[in-house]
Amino acid sequence: MARVHFGIASFAMAVCLVPGSAFAQAAAPTDTAATSDNADHQDAPLNEILVVAQKRVERLGDVPVSVGLVQGEQLKSLNLTSFEQMSRYVPAFNVAESASGNRITLRGISSGTNRGFEQSVGMFIDGIYTGRAAQFSSPFFDVERVEVLKGPQSILFGKNTVAGAVSVITARPTKREEISLSGGYETRFGGWDLSGVFNKPLTDNLQVRVAFKHEARDKGFLYNTKSLEHEPARLGNIARVSLAWQPGEVEVNAKYEYSFGKRQGGLFQIFAPGPFTGTFTAFDPNFESKLDLKASSGAPGSDLNTISAHNASLRINVPIGGASLTSDTGYSTYKAATKNEDSDFSPVPVLFFDNGEKYNQFSQEFRLSSSSSADQLTYTAGLFFQSAHYKGTPWFRVTSGALDSQTRRVFDQKADTYSAFAELGYELAPGLKVIAGGRYMIEDKSADRSLVIYNPVTGVPETSAVVIATMGSVLGARNFSLHQSIKEKQFTPAATLQYKIAPNTMAYAKFTRGFKSGGFDASDSAGTAVPYDSESVSAWEAGLKWGVSRAFNLNLTGFYSKFDNLQVQAFNGVTFITTNAAKASSRGVEAEARWTPVRGLTLSGSVVYIDAHYDNYVGASCTTGQTAAWTGVGRCRQDLSGRPLTDAAHWSSTVSANYEFGIGSDWNMRLYAGANSRSGAFVAPDLDPLGWQKGYTTLDASVELLAPSDRISVSLLAKNISDQRAKTYVVNVPLFSGAKAASIIDPRTIEVRVGLKF
Repeated sequence: MARVHFGIASFAMAVCLVPGSAFAQAAAPTDTAATSDNADHQDAPLNEILVVAQKRVERLGDVPVSVGLVQGEQLKSLNLTSFEQMSRYVPAFNVAESASGNRITLRGISSGTNRGFEQSVGMFIDGIYTGRAAQFSSPFFDVERVEVLKGPQSILFGKNTVAGAVSVITARPTKREEISLSGGYETRFGGWDLSGVFNKPLTDNLQVRVAFKHEARDKGFLYNTKSLEHEPARLGNIARVSLAWQPGEVEVNAKYEYSFGKRQGGLFQIFAPGPFTGTFTAFDPNFESKLDLKASSGAPGSDLNTISAHNASLRINVPIGGASLTSDTGYSTYKAATKNEDSDFSPVPVLFFDNGEKYNQFSQEFRLSSSSSADQLTYTAGLFFQSAHYKGTPWFRVTSGALDSQTRRVFDQKADTYSAFAELGYELAPGLKVIAGGRYMIEDKSADRSLVIYNPVTGVPETSAVVIATMGSVLGARNFSLHQSIKEKQFTPAATLQYKIAPNTMAYAKFTRGFKSGGFDASDSAGTAVPYDSESVSAWEAGLKWGVSRAFNLNLTGFYSKFDNLQVQAFNGVTFITTNAAKASSRGVEAEARWTPVRGLTLSGSVVYIDAHYDNYVGASCTTGQTAAWTGVGRCRQDLSGRPLTDAAHWSSTVSANYEFGIGSDWNMRLYAGANSRSGAFVAPDLDPLGWQKGYTTLDASVELLAPSDRISVSLLAKNISDQRAKTYVVNVPLFSGAKAASIIDPRTIEVRVGLKF
C-alpha cells in the first residue's frame, strides 16, 4: 500500500507542476557545424527543442524515442559535474559509484560492476561509443546537453545498448567570440572549482574553442574515525580543444580532450556490523554503524584512486546531392590505478587491494543519410568498426593472524567489432510513416587470464601448501593460467510505426531487438568461470508526444522489455559470482511534460513507474544469512525468480520550477527549485533485506543574479537541502560474514558561484 501511495503522490505532484525532464529553453544542437551560432531561444516554443537522438537534427516532439533531456544550462546552473549527480534529474536512470566501478541503471536494467562487463547502457560522446564503466567517471563540463535514450537502440547506436544509450554532446566552436570564466566554493566541505572557455573565429570558415576546468575537494563528507581524515578527498582536471572548419559545403569538427581525476579515501561505511561490533571496536574505539557521515577503515593516505584519459574525435560531413556522408573517427585511452584500498571496509587491517587498468579503443563509422528535409523517403546506412584492448592487474593481500599472502591476477582482453546497419523510413500516407531496419554485428573477443598466489615478503610465488590451501578457503583463490575466446554474430532488427496526428502531436509504436555480447569474468579467482553468455532483449514501446500549445507539451510512454541471459554479478562475502539470469523483464509507463504559463517561467518534471524483475534466475548468489544456513552441495544458490532487479525503484519522479525575470536596468534574476523522488528499492545485488533502501526525496534550489548581457553572474545553490541519508550501493563486508557496508548519496551542500564574460 505504501508503494501505491507513493506512486499516487508522485503522479499528483507531477501533474500539478506539469512534469518534464528537460530543464532549459530550446537550444539548437551542435550535431554539425551548421548550428554554430546559438540564438536567443527565450521565446522558442517548447516543441521546437532540437535533438540528434536518431543521428540527424530533429525536433524532440518528432522523435519516436523516449528521451530524457538535461540541457547544458541545468548542468551549469546546478554545477552537475558527474554522471552520478546528473542521473538524479532523469527518472529511471541512475549511476551509483562503487569501489570497483560505476553501476549504471536505466529502467531497472544494469550490468553490475565486473570489470569484464561492457555496460547495458551505452555511452556516446559526440557520437563516439565508450563502453567501459570507468569512462562514466570522467568529469564533464562545457556540455551543450545530455540525451538519455531509453530502451534498446539497436540500429543507429547499435553496440551494447540493450537498456538504452546516453549521448553527451559537448559545446563546439561557434562564430561568436567568447571568453568566460566561472568558479565556485562549497561552504560545508570546502570544495572549489574554476573553469574557463575561450571561443574565437580564426577566419570566416575556421573556429577554435578551448575549455578547461579544475575542481578540488580537500575534505570529503565522511569522517574516518580511524585515519582521522575527511574522505573522500577529490581532485579533477579536464581540458578540451575543438576546431570547426567549413571548407565550402564540407564540415569538419575535431576535438581532443584530456582529463585527470583523483579520489583519496573510501566510499563505504559499515551500517550493519553483524556479530563483529566487539571486533571492530577493539581496533577503533570510536567505531559506529550509523549512516551519520562517519566511517572507520584504512589508514592515513590509503584508498588512492586515480584515472587519466585522452580522447580524440574527428567528424567529417560531406554533402552528396540530397544526402550527406559522415565519417566519425574516435580514439580513447585511459589509465586507472587503485593503491592500498582497504577492501574489507572495516577498522580491522586484514584485506587490501591494488589495481592497475589500461584501456584503449579505436573506432570508425561511415554513415550515409538522406537530407533532414526529405519528405516521403528517408534513410540512413553505415558501417562500423571498433578495436578495443583492456588490461587489468588486480592484487589482493590478506593479513590475518599468521596468514600473510597475496594474489596477483592479470585480465587481458581484446575485442574487435564489425557491423553494418541500415534504416529506411517511408511515408505510407499523409502523416503515417513506417521506419524499419537492422544491424548485423560480428564480435571477436579473447582474454588471457591468470592468478598467482605470492609471498609478499619474498616477492616470489608461494610454495607453502598450507598457505595455498588457506587462500583457497579464505578468498576462493587458486593458481591458474588460461586463454579463452568467443566469436558472436547477431542481427538486431527494429520497426516503428509513426503517425503525425497534428503538426505538433505524434504517436508511435515500435519493436526492437537488442544484443550485448558475452565475455569473460574479470573477477574470477579460481580459473573455474566459463565465459558468460550474450545478453539479448525484445522490446515493445508505444508513445504519444503531444504539443498541446506553444507553451505546453505532454509525453506519455508505455514500454515492455524481455531480457534473455541478463548478465549479473554479486559478491557473496568471499568471491564475486558472475552469471546469466535466464530471463528478466522491465515494464512500465512514463509521463513527462513542460509548461511555460508566463514569460520566463518553466514548470517541468516527470514521473515513471517501473516493474523490473527476474522472470527466471535459479542460480543467484546467496545472502550471507542464506550462506551460513546452507547445507547443500557446492556454493550456496538462491532462486530470485519473481524478485525485483537491483536498483529498480517502482516509482521515480522529478519536478522543477525555473523562473527568470528582470529586476531593472537590464539585470535579471533566475530562480530554480526542484525535487527528485524515488520509492524503495534493493541496492544490494543479492537482495539481502539489509540492502533495501526506502523511498526518499531530495530538494535542490538556486538563486542567480545576472548583470546586463550576462557579463557577471552571482549565484547561490543548495543540493539535498533536507540532508537526506540514502544508500546507493550495499556490499557484504569481506571476511566478516553478516556485516554490511554502504555508499550513500551526497549530503547537503551549499555553493557560492561567480561567472564572468568578456
